[in-house]
Amino acid sequence: MTTFSELERIARERIGRNDLADPCVLSDFVFQQTQRHPHYLVPPSSLSQVMSGWADLTHREALMEKLRCDRNWRMVHWIRRQMHSRAETFAIASELSEYARELILWLLDWIEGHLSESFGRPMHPDGRPAPLVVLMMGKLGGAELNLSSDIDLIFSYPDDVQLSGGKRTIDVSTYYTRVAQHLVQMLSELTPEGFVFRVDTRLRPFGQSGPLVCSFDAMEQYYQQHARGWERFALLRMAALSANAQDAEQLQSMLMKFVYRRYIDFSVLETPRDIKRRIEAEQRQRHLADDIKLGVGGIRELEFIVQSMQLIHGGKHNAVRERNTIAALSALASTGLMPEAQSRQLQKNYEYLRFIEHSLQGFTDQQTHQLPKDPLNQQRLCMLTGADNWPEFLARLSPVRQRVHEQFKQIFSTED
Repeated sequence: MTTFSELERIARERIGRNDLADPCVLSDFVFQQTQRHPHYLVPPSSLSQVMSGWADLTHREALMEKLRCDRNWRMVHWIRRQMHSRAETFAIASELSEYARELILWLLDWIEGHLSESFGRPMHPDGRPAPLVVLMMGKLGGAELNLSSDIDLIFSYPDDVQLSGGKRTIDVSTYYTRVAQHLVQMLSELTPEGFVFRVDTRLRPFGQSGPLVCSFDAMEQYYQQHARGWERFALLRMAALSANAQDAEQLQSMLMKFVYRRYIDFSVLETPRDIKRRIEAEQRQRHLADDIKLGVGGIRELEFIVQSMQLIHGGKHNAVRERNTIAALSALASTGLMPEAQSRQLQKNYEYLRFIEHSLQGFTDQQTHQLPKDPLNQQRLCMLTGADNWPEFLARLSPVRQRVHEQFKQIFSTED
């Protein structure tokens, strides 16, 4: 295995060629993976083909290694495509999100199949299967995952379910909790081949202190009685996922009534005002000037601009109820709620910031949003953005962030 110092030396020797076809120039992750697995340079088969080959695997550990190898293989090609073209940013984000979605569905079926001999399968009274419903939150729900993103998941199940056909008795809540635990572990547990996705379940009702899985009724009661304002924001990009589409749609519809109001809801601005204050305090305390997500004029501020306008107007204008940020910006313009020029500018800024974010994460397959301090990654980022040197890169980035922050301030201009 090539050490980091050796890798850095090789990269420095090659980067001067400006050859983006060289895996070492692209990223440490791509170089290391293709060193260990030269066949990763060949595009992988479709996910459906690969999953069909996993169907007969009975040992969890063997499947976990297959999952991780497949993920790394695909990641090599997503990173290479991203480094070759900024225009690929959102196509890759969409493909990565679809990959996660299909993998979650397949794994749920595999897990429930392996539990079925002992506990049977969950069924509705009319005989319909009732698999676990997964709420995909954040960028996964919006089909805009980062190259090295975690995935935010919430788990729920219908209330009328009974387990049928098993040899052992177990209550429904415990059964679904086991399914969710297996899913999280199979995706996020670290093995010699790495992980598939880091999984965050803290957005669930009552956070870490709440149960991992709750019923539809318990979910509805929570949002009626306990949900805080920021949780309306969290639900904006939520997408319910289940092999039983009817169950997913039922939960999706139920939760959306807590997001959008029939009247124009300017009171919702109180929540982002509070969030803005916390972000600004965090920026001061943690020195986030180099953070392109949480720093001034970063990705988070731009997303808040969009989400605030969706919450204000989404009750009256169904067209703006888009989970994807670019789609939402287009909808805000087409409905006349945002000037066309502003929408185009924000889309352009978002694409640029997300491209930089993808590039940073593609260097080492780390979930980072920090601009690099080391000369090697600075040089890589300059090469990818067409800047001659680091000061020029920063000079190009600065007006983008300034424009985002100015628009962010305008939305909350009445704030004291």
